[in-house]
Amino acid sequence: MKKVITALLVAAATAAIAVPLAFAGGGNSDAANACKQGGWQNLLRQDGTGFKNQGDCVSYAVQGGTLVAKAAPATAVSEPMFNYNVNTCSVRVPYTPGLDTVLYGVNGYGETPITRDVTVTAGLDGLAGTAGQFWIGYKAQPGYVVTNPGAGTSHIDFYNGDYVSDCTHGATGDVTWDYKGLITGQVRFDANATGGSLDYLNSNGQWLHGVVTSYRQIDDHTAVFAGTIDAGSPDYTDYHAGTDYFFAKVVDNGSTGDQIAVLANAGYKELPNGAPDISGDYDMSQGAGIVTAGNLAVH
Repeated sequence: MKKVITALLVAAATAAIAVPLAFAGGGNSDAANACKQGGWQNLLRQDGTGFKNQGDCVSYAVQGGTLVAKAAPATAVSEPMFNYNVNTCSVRVPYTPGLDTVLYGVNGYGETPITRDVTVTAGLDGLAGTAGQFWIGYKAQPGYVVTNPGAGTSHIDFYNGDYVSDCTHGATGDVTWDYKGLITGQVRFDANATGGSLDYLNSNGQWLHGVVTSYRQIDDHTAVFAGTIDAGSPDYTDYHAGTDYFFAKVVDNGSTGDQIAVLANAGYKELPNGAPDISGDYDMSQGAGIVTAGNLAVH
């Protein structure tokens, strides 16, 4: 019988509300036994009051009082705190057991609790899983209590009022280009605010390898970047006084034709440290190649 009583206590202790205990066969005697070996600490009178000690519990039980198991304590859960990844222009909203997490304003997501981690990416074109900005709501599930109400991340704004997302932008490409049928070439590059590299070769045999030292994004489709030339044809290195540098502008026009311009030791005045000044823009009508193969992306 003791095993039966123990099982009932364990089951009751995990319930979300207080439940009267039923004892098979032994009546008051079994109920009194439930008070022993520390059991009284998990029991209440029918009116919800507790016991001072084991004897108090036994006395109540043998007099026919109904023992009630204490409700299980609520499990603590915290609202998560996070921010978006500036390198990927996205944020991973974690699924938290015990917490209903609802996304408001994310394309393709209804206002129902998520059931797994969800990645939301910056975007203004309405694709599923994207948002310009969005909100996150939290609510504790039954049997749980939030320990930091209002402290979790509740709002992410990728754009802050303009059309360029506030994260680490970049441009990448591995393309073949053509300039008015007069000269062709290949360029492979990656560039962002933390650096990058560029390799250039044209049909005249001129080439260079550059290290990106500065990057600026003009809009969602256009970027300029520059850096030093650490190897290249004599025209770009031996026959140029001072620091050898390059300047590049790329335009991601999608289906209408991407454009790229790479200038060696030209296009902009040098700053005092020898680097090119890219504070301005470059007029692509002065000379730019049209991408004929490969992919160029500004993101």
